[in-house]
This record gives sequence, C-alpha cells and structure tokens, in this order.
Amino acid sequence: MKAVSSLLPGFLRQVAKDETAAFACLCEFWPRIVGQQLASRTSPLQLNRRHLILAVPSESWQDELAGMTAMLIESVNNFWQMRLIERISLKVHQSD
Repeated sequence: MKAVSSLLPGFLRQVAKDETAAFACLCEFWPRIVGQQLASRTSPLQLNRRHLILAVPSESWQDELAGMTAMLIESVNNFWQMRLIERISLKVHQSD
C-alpha cells in the first residue's frame, strides 16, 4: 500500500492544470514549501501565467528577498516536481 505522501506529486500535477486550484494549494502548502519562518513573513497573493506575486510585510523584506527569488522558484517547482512558476514578484502588503 502506498503512503499518502507518495500520491502528492501526481495530485499536484493534476491541480497545476487549473491555475485557481494550483494557487489554493500553493497557499495551503506555503509553510511546507518555504519553511515556517519565511512563511510567517510572506504569503502568495496571486498566480497568473506562471508568475507568482508574494506579499511581504515591508520594503526591507522586499529588498532582502529580491535576491532569493531564484531559490524560491526552485523550492516551489521542486515541491511540485514540475515547473509551476517561472517568475516571482514581491509586493509590500500589510496584513490586517
């Protein structure tokens, strides 16, 4: 019997066909993809044509993460085991 976690890659590939569903899963799995510490300071805002827009709490976080976008793209795509995103933009966004 397969472990449930072994079914995740196939599920994610199917979900990726629908951008709205892929975005919902990306939001749900964000802490697992980037780690709890980074997830507590960032969140996905939008996914459109392989372009992910991330919310960051301040300009200083925006500046710091600007040099890490390639690593974040790789983390997301490795989690999905396919190329879900090609580009990341960072947007200062105050959460309520």
